[in-house]
Amino acid sequence: MVIILVLAIIAIVAFSAELHNAGAGIISSVIILVIAVIASILTILTVIFSFKLAKLLKLQEAYQFV
Repeated sequence: MVIILVLAIIAIVAFSAELHNAGAGIISSVIILVIAVIASILTILTVIFSFKLAKLLKLQEAYQFV
């Protein structure tokens, strides 16, 4: 979460300096922040589902020899 906040601050500064407009910089940085949060959520979900898949494959392997 700290990394996302640091990226948000960097994005605000970068876009404000590039566009010479603080409002447009904040809007652009909010869009980037939303994309970063969605990417983080998808990464967490991928890890959770991969562990569940590994557990199911282990169960399937155990019942294969019965």
